[in-house]
Amino acid sequence: MRKNLIYKLVILLVLVTVLILEFLPNGVVLNFSNQGSDDLIRRTYSYFSLTPFGYANFGPLLTGIVTILLMILMVIFIFKDNVKIFNFIKTASIIGVIFSLMPLLLGINYFSLIGLVISVLLLIIGILVFLYKKFVDDNKIQN
Repeated sequence: MRKNLIYKLVILLVLVTVLILEFLPNGVVLNFSNQGSDDLIRRTYSYFSLTPFGYANFGPLLTGIVTILLMILMVIFIFKDNVKIFNFIKTASIIGVIFSLMPLLLGINYFSLIGLVISVLLLIIGILVFLYKKFVDDNKIQN
């Protein structure tokens, strides 16, 4: 029981770290150019800013929404071991990693160091969730 709770709290702690990083104002990068010049102007925003979303950089805002969803599901899963909730957490963790890597579709210049750390932490959460049954008893999760 105690091992089960500690494992869940570690996942929740990593999610809180990801959420704090997403609120920082330099996680999302947009590059603008002056007309007639080859110089790029680099602007950074929070993951929850609507400006990157308006410039077709959808990944960061969707990553932030998935992170909040994962936190809510994880808090529910701490109090109630349920297979359906656990499967939602597994699915949302995969989706979160995919959304966090979406700025790479625009180019490496649209990816920041904080974005890389967020992607790595979400990947670690996904791995921890998929290894959950190996570290705790399979009979703990109820239907």
